Amino acid sequence: MSTSTFVNANNSNNTVSRRSLGGRSFGNTYNANYNVDSYALDKWYADKLKKEAPAAWYNPARTHDEGNGLRPQTIYLGEKNHVTPTWADAVYDMSEARRAAHLFSKGDIDAETAAFAPYRHSDYWTREFHSWLSDVERATAAQEASPMRNAASGMITQTDHSALNVVNIMAEILGRDERTYVLEQAVRQAAVPNLRLSVDTWQGFGVERDVAEGQETLYQKGKFSRQEITMKKDVSHIAITDEAEITSDRNLMQEHIRHSAAEMRRLKALKIAIGLESVSDTTASDWGVIAAGSAFSTANPLDQLGAVMDIIEANGGTPNTIASHNKPLRDFLSNTWIKGQITPAANVAVGTRVINGVPGLPGVTWYVDNLLTNTVATVYDKNAIMLLQGPVRTETYRDSTHGFNGYITRDWNTVFLLDPSQIANLAPVTA
Repeated sequence: MSTSTFVNANNSNNTVSRRSLGGRSFGNTYNANYNVDSYALDKWYADKLKKEAPAAWYNPARTHDEGNGLRPQTIYLGEKNHVTPTWADAVYDMSEARRAAHLFSKGDIDAETAAFAPYRHSDYWTREFHSWLSDVERATAAQEASPMRNAASGMITQTDHSALNVVNIMAEILGRDERTYVLEQAVRQAAVPNLRLSVDTWQGFGVERDVAEGQETLYQKGKFSRQEITMKKDVSHIAITDEAEITSDRNLMQEHIRHSAAEMRRLKALKIAIGLESVSDTTASDWGVIAAGSAFSTANPLDQLGAVMDIIEANGGTPNTIASHNKPLRDFLSNTWIKGQITPAANVAVGTRVINGVPGLPGVTWYVDNLLTNTVATVYDKNAIMLLQGPVRTETYRDSTHGFNGYITRDWNTVFLLDPSQIANLAPVTA
C-alpha cells in the first residue's frame, strides 16, 4: 500500500568524481609529483560519499542474533545498486533515542545529551551531528532575519549534510507516536532485516497409553511445516514545491512527516485488524440486550467466549487474548452476568488501551482498538498471528527541473496467520 503527496529534502544526485580535488586533476594512478597521499584521498572520497548518501535503511531487529549480527534497531547508511542495503555504517540508534527521550522527560538529562545519545556509539557521526546542528542554528537565524522563508532550507539541505538529513527524517518517522494503536502489541512479532522469511510450524504426535509388559509400541514422530513469506511494502511519498516552501509560514516538511508517521502506524494496525477478522465468524448474541420486564441481560458472554475458547484449546492453542472495538467491551462490563444485577458497571475508559485482569476471565488480556469492527469480539492464541517487520528505507531527492524537494519512505512488513484454527470471531456481540 502506498500514499503519495505532492505539496524538503536533499539532492540525491551528488556524484563526486575522485579525479578532482581542490581544482587539481588526478588520473587513476596517483602521480607522486602532485605530493598526494593516496590513502588520504581515498578516505576523503569515502567520507564525502558517506556524508552525501541520499538514502538510509533501518534494521528493526530487537537483538544482534535476530538481526544476523547487525546493531539492533539502528538506522544505517550504505547501499549498492540503489536498492540493496550493505548494512555497513551504523549511524542512529533508535533504542538509545527512546531511552534518552524517557530520561529527558524525567529531568535526568538535558536536551543536548538527549539529542546526541543516538550517535554516541560512533565518534565520526557524533562530530557530524555537531556540525549539522551548528548549520541548523545558523540557518534558523538566517530564516528569522529574511523574508525568504526558504533561506534555512537552502542551508540545511546542502550536500555536505544530506546523509544526516535523511537519517533525521527517518528517525522522525520511526519515533513519532501521535496516537496509540495497541494491535501491534496484540500479536506475535518478528523483526528481521530481510524481505523474505521462513516460518516453521510444529505438528506434534500422540503417545500410547497403558502399554502392557513386553508389548511393542509404534514409532511416532512430529514434523515441521515450513512456509516462505515475502514481505510487501507500505510507501509514503511526499513532494513539496519551492513556491510552497517560500510562501508557507509553517514547516511543511515537518508537518508532512508527522502525518506520514501516523499513517504508517495506522496502516500497520489496520492490516492486523483485517488479519484477525479474516477468519469466519462464530454466531453469537448481543451482550447488551436486557430481557423484557427484568433487569437481567439475556446473553451470558462467558458462555459464548468459553465455547470458542474450548475449540481453540482443542486445536492446540492457548486462548489468552481478546481484541475488539470499544463497544463490545462496554457491553461486556455492563452485562449482569459479569457485574451482577445491583453492582454498577465498571468504569470504562474511552479509546485505545490494554486491559489485564478481565472480570471472569483470569489470565486473558483484552486489547481495545477502534480499527476493529464494533460488533465483533476476536478470541485467539496470541501466537497464532504474526506481524513480520522487515527493513525500512528512506530516501530524499531534488527535482530541479520541476522545482520541488521530495522524500520516499518504504516500510516492508506483513501480517501472517500461522494457525487460523486458533482464532475465533464472535459476532454479533453488540448491535
